[in-house]
Amino acid sequence: MIKVEVISLILAITLIGCVLSDEILLRQERGARRQNRRLGCKYNKNPKVTACDPVTNTFNKTFTLKKGAEVCETTMVVTKPCNTGVCRYRNNGPWSECDPATNMRTKTKVLKKGGTDCKPTMTKTKPCKDETAKKRKNKQKKPCKYEKGEWSDCDMTTNMRKRVLTLKKGDPNVCEGKKTVLKKCKKACKYDKGNWGPCNPVTNKMERTLSLKKGDPAQCEATRTLSRSCGRAAFTAGPTCKYSFGEWSDCNPRTNTMTRTLTLKAGNVNMCPRSKDLSRKCRSRCKFVKGDWSPCDPSTNLMTRIDMLGNGNNAYCEKSRTISKKCLKNKKKCKYELGDWSECDPITKFRTRTKKLVKGDPQSCKPEQSLKRSCLRSNGKERCFFGPWGEFGKCMNGVMTKNRPVLQGGTICERKAVITKGCN
Repeated sequence: MIKVEVISLILAITLIGCVLSDEILLRQERGARRQNRRLGCKYNKNPKVTACDPVTNTFNKTFTLKKGAEVCETTMVVTKPCNTGVCRYRNNGPWSECDPATNMRTKTKVLKKGGTDCKPTMTKTKPCKDETAKKRKNKQKKPCKYEKGEWSDCDMTTNMRKRVLTLKKGDPNVCEGKKTVLKKCKKACKYDKGNWGPCNPVTNKMERTLSLKKGDPAQCEATRTLSRSCGRAAFTAGPTCKYSFGEWSDCNPRTNTMTRTLTLKAGNVNMCPRSKDLSRKCRSRCKFVKGDWSPCDPSTNLMTRIDMLGNGNNAYCEKSRTISKKCLKNKKKCKYELGDWSECDPITKFRTRTKKLVKGDPQSCKPEQSLKRSCLRSNGKERCFFGPWGEFGKCMNGVMTKNRPVLQGGTICERKAVITKGCN
């Protein structure tokens, strides 16, 4: 009995030590992240993860520096417990029908993550809901329905407005014939926001002025001044770093990544790196030429298409692929011919184009449709507008291209004005 008590005591002490060590690791990680936020250090979201150390039961995550000043470390290492004994299950699958004998529903969860001690599936149960009581509750929820009147003008003394509700449906003995609803008025003073001024290094504050746009001048201030903390400007103590972007390199087939170099264009040379390298995953390495859809198979209600490899390495690209999809039913076969975009309207800042019916039933298809699109994006820059597509050119180096003219948007839109495909 004494040996059993000693063993259980040792296990309890070991468990408490593991919990305390995990808590210490979490506190250290939170402290490091708070320090990095204060210094304006930003790290990439995809870290390098090491294998679990069986001695310490921990693993490391190494983050590389993405943006920040010289005070930031180039790498940040975060240590976390392995959690090898935790069993995690996928919370998918529908609930079963209610069992009248037990008045319970069941759901089966499949193992998502865990060790060999975890069961491959787990069954979850819950009591069935009383559907009759739910319907009865919904019926008794709103016995009185009212017709809403118009809101009155705002009362400047109380800053409130009201409207009258008249009984539309319900028992007059239970429901009120008329009710009055009160609510606060909307903001009576509206202002135009100016630009933020420069940061004051003494107070670490920046200000901007608001000028009255709408409201009674007798009750609203003509101008208002807002101030806020400069934020990261207090740590950089200089202008922001601006870079010019170089061209993307060719795709590296081993890592499936492509890189480009950023060169410092504006900013403090002592605080900003002179050059930085960016990397990203390559686009699809295998490009296929789409085939024609087959007729609909009535037995499976599917139609198939065979695509042939147009551009890619035969070592890791299939020569052909087969795609299936459900047959389309009751779809209006209306085909239109697109017209050219009009010039940008200087008043509405919109362009329009007209679609004319080429093929389809005139009774179910509109003979003409009009499209409208804003000339500007949400950030105020010009939107890309294009002319009609041309024909594919001659085959060169196994590739054919076709182009369309850029009507608006400049050089940024040129990459969307070219389509390439493999030669047949």
